[in-house]
Amino acid sequence: MARAVSLASIVDQLPAAMVVWDGRGRVRDANRAFYAMLGHPSDPPPELDYWSISAGAQKQWELNRLQARRGEPYDKELITASGERISVRVTGGLVGEEPDGDVLFAATMVRTGDGRLGSEEEHERTMRRRNELYLRLATSLLAARGDLAGAIREVTEAAAEAMGVKRTSVWLYDPSRTKIVCQDLFEVEQAQHSAGAEIFACDHPDYFEALAEDRAIVADDVQTHIATRELAPEYLRPLDIVSMLDAPVRFCGQLAGVLCFEHCGAARQWDHDDVQCAASMADFVGRALEAAERVRAEQELQRANEELERRIVERTEAVHARDEFLSIASHELRTPLTPLKLQMQLLAAAADRSAWLPNTKDMLRSSLRQVRRLEDLVSTLLDVTRASAGRLEMKPAHTDLAVIASEVVERFRAAGTTGGSTIALSIEPRSIEGTWDPLRVDQVLTNLLSNAIKYGEGRPIDVHVVGTPSTARIEVRDHGIGIAEPDLERIFERFVRASSARSYGGLGLGLYIAHQIVSAHGGTIVVASTPGQGSTFVVELPRRLRAPAPEVTVHA
Repeated sequence: MARAVSLASIVDQLPAAMVVWDGRGRVRDANRAFYAMLGHPSDPPPELDYWSISAGAQKQWELNRLQARRGEPYDKELITASGERISVRVTGGLVGEEPDGDVLFAATMVRTGDGRLGSEEEHERTMRRRNELYLRLATSLLAARGDLAGAIREVTEAAAEAMGVKRTSVWLYDPSRTKIVCQDLFEVEQAQHSAGAEIFACDHPDYFEALAEDRAIVADDVQTHIATRELAPEYLRPLDIVSMLDAPVRFCGQLAGVLCFEHCGAARQWDHDDVQCAASMADFVGRALEAAERVRAEQELQRANEELERRIVERTEAVHARDEFLSIASHELRTPLTPLKLQMQLLAAAADRSAWLPNTKDMLRSSLRQVRRLEDLVSTLLDVTRASAGRLEMKPAHTDLAVIASEVVERFRAAGTTGGSTIALSIEPRSIEGTWDPLRVDQVLTNLLSNAIKYGEGRPIDVHVVGTPSTARIEVRDHGIGIAEPDLERIFERFVRASSARSYGGLGLGLYIAHQIVSAHGGTIVVASTPGQGSTFVVELPRRLRAPAPEVTVHA
């Protein structure tokens, strides 16, 4: 009893107010400082209800704190005997249970200011300002159209304004979930944004364990809160952060990160409205993540559709080219076969009668020409097959390009197959020697010259062969129908024809084979053309055979 009286005496003399109350709110005991704080210095009331002197409707909130957060200080308001509201810092908790089952709470209280935490009018103004921020933020995020970085910047700025803190930040888990990465940190006083900082789970296990609970982390004092105290030495204390509120960010139903509010200066008591505001702001971050993912998925779908459409067009064009080629090839092969068959039938009939026709020699020569034409068509198709498989046969040897050019031009003149065009040949210098496959180079020049004659409309054709110390250049220029610009990009492809097959014969393979041969020599072939004014094909061959050129260059 003496010890109890002595203890009560000491407690009564403490400057801090002390109070004990039960679960129904009845004040069971209190010291003088408590009654003095309430304005009852000498004659305290015989009965006092703890909840009736607590300002605001936060009874359940305070009960939860007292039961689950024992030892953590928090701020509240008390109503004095005169009706004044005063701000106090409370440290208390559940201390026991009576025989009848009623619980007992005990707390110490210290005045933290000379007035109120805020009137009802101030609270209403705060709520109104936050609601306006929510509306503004929702409008901004709707206009962001999936711009995640911009949306998060909007959130951190609005969150700092709504909560009245100096720093807000958004942190998201990396794919391994072993760390969180700062997406945006907004510092109010500097009005600046930054990003990229990282916090690792291995260095701060308590904090990450608290994050994993997917609930708000409410730390009035970061030095003592179990989730934040390990952050204090290296992160919080250097920045003078004393209170912190982290709201979970969810994306697609899962925890994605946190929206962090950091309060500097005097410790701050986060109330229920603060926690609700933080949760609302964190929800905006989650919605921004969902919008960004939706836009990304839409863009990916659009790219996939565009790629599918491109492939469909390519496949359709390829099928069309194949069908056109088969039609042209059938016509080209049938053309020499018809007269050849007729002539052979006439010769066979004459042989049966043991009588030679007067024009037997002419028929034999014509038949031979048609056989050679068939042989050329078959060789062309074989070259295409080999080129497509990358097995175009090359037999490089020491060759004089001037000799080859002269022979090809003379062959066209002697055969009378110039279509009425005159062919002018110029060679400089007189001898241009190099290492090439002579038959393949002959084939290139033959194809180019055949092309010029076919589309030259009987106008003059110029062939220039020029040698330099390292290369040889062949130019074949006609003054015919020319090539439209869209066709210039594909003129060297298989089965491509820049003109109607009904007006001009051929398989559409000559330029493709020429390109393959030139590339096999390590050279280039380009074309310049204007519709109605003719075309100029230019072949550049290195004097020594080297690796094939990777692609064709086309100039309009």
